[in-house]
Amino acid sequence: IMKKFLAVLLASAMVISLVACGKAGNGGQANGGKKKVCFVARASADTFAAWLTNEMKKNAEKYKDVFDLTCVSGEADDNKENTLLEDCITKKYDLVIVQSNNNSAQAPYVQKLLDAGIPVITTNPATHEDDLRGNGDNSIMKGTGTVDADPVEQAAVGAKRAVSEVPQNANVVVLRGLSGNF
Repeated sequence: IMKKFLAVLLASAMVISLVACGKAGNGGQANGGKKKVCFVARASADTFAAWLTNEMKKNAEKYKDVFDLTCVSGEADDNKENTLLEDCITKKYDLVIVQSNNNSAQAPYVQKLLDAGIPVITTNPATHEDDLRGNGDNSIMKGTGTVDADPVEQAAVGAKRAVSEVPQNANVVVLRGLSGNF
């Protein structure tokens, strides 16, 4: 349910952003009036990133008369993802959606997109002011929008369910993801 909600919310955010910022990028003039949107995923091998990419493509079909969606992957390499973000400026996208591999590494490139007048939505994880400035400010990076869920709340749902469904004295295994990933 959370995944479907996130996909619908992200698709809605794309459409709203494109309508709200019609003056950004090339204004769709070079694309038959349609806006150009790029989703830069952290890594195609990442299960969630792959799922998110597929859901975006599926939902973008509903708006194919409004925008064209391009999906690319940073392949879990900060330099590659940063190059892709710079490429979005060169190609004059109207909106860029960023799923950072490493928020601190991508934050300066998100700022470059904003400085170029290209709206940015960050998603899972959101990019914060601290990622850009290292100032301890955990607010969402100025100028960006975000579609994300609170990782503590996400974990709480699973923990509450485990408490109610796992029998007392059961053997439990805790699986951890990549370091730095909530």
